[in-house]
Amino acid sequence: GYRCKGNLFDGKSFGRYLTNDKYTGEFYFGGRVCNNMYPAIISKQLFIRVQERLKNNRHIAGGMATAKLPYLLTGKLFCGHCGSEMVSDGGTSKLGVQHHYYACKKKKKSLCDKKREDKDKLERFVTDNVIDFLRDKKNAEIVVDDVISYYDKKVDENALRSIAAKINSTKKEVEKLADAFVNSNSTLLRNTIEKKMSDFEVLLNDLYTQQAQLELERGYRIVRKDLLDFIDNLIKCDKDNKEYQKLVIDHLVTQVIVSDGHTVVYLNISGGKNIEKVSIDDTQSAVNDLLRCSNASTIGLPSIALKPVKAGFFN
Repeated sequence: GYRCKGNLFDGKSFGRYLTNDKYTGEFYFGGRVCNNMYPAIISKQLFIRVQERLKNNRHIAGGMATAKLPYLLTGKLFCGHCGSEMVSDGGTSKLGVQHHYYACKKKKKSLCDKKREDKDKLERFVTDNVIDFLRDKKNAEIVVDDVISYYDKKVDENALRSIAAKINSTKKEVEKLADAFVNSNSTLLRNTIEKKMSDFEVLLNDLYTQQAQLELERGYRIVRKDLLDFIDNLIKCDKDNKEYQKLVIDHLVTQVIVSDGHTVVYLNISGGKNIEKVSIDDTQSAVNDLLRCSNASTIGLPSIALKPVKAGFFN
């Protein structure tokens, strides 16, 4: 029953609160920091953690949180006609059979002519294409190179130095708070300091965990043969298993663009063109290039066909 400025609260109200740095006691106005206008009611550490959570949650696209059935391509599937996101859709037949689809957002508003895509068939198709890609030994080598490069960068000495620097900085903040606590005669101020100390304790524990994990990983050396064996075992799994499909799509597929004429799958690995954001024009150009290739396998791609067997493309 509480109201804000006479209006009822809604989801957007709380969204604004979660990103309002005034609650930390500091905010920027006119290019300068103001820290004497509002009382700090949450710690900066907690505020930063909330911003990180919000950043991660942006990848949970429309329909993913509400759909009773997991739609594995949510957030990665886009309409090849207008570029809009494809979201969960479905219905029940007269016989009571449920059907599940991906549908263009604009199609629902009669702003696009893209037909709906059968959910299970499309997810299986994407999985099939990824596995076909990995069956090519040259492509498997690209994936392995990418993993080793990522591993070397992750466990680099600089990463450990960075975490160590954060730990030292946090410890200094804790020491300052401890001194302030000892010298304070105000019960309210002591309670505030205790709360901040608790937040710093959580932050330090997280940093120590990250540090230990990196040191553990540095002691284990990734072997190329082990990765190739893993890929070999991966392509032999049951492709109709939804958990398996989820594993493949989550880790290897970065984007899928589907039209009524073809489907284009972009893989989340290095070795191809460095594309930050794929457009409809980029995709159409890629499809045209593939159709001009007399033998797609010579460039590390599976065989190409238009609908009814959709085209597959990897980058």
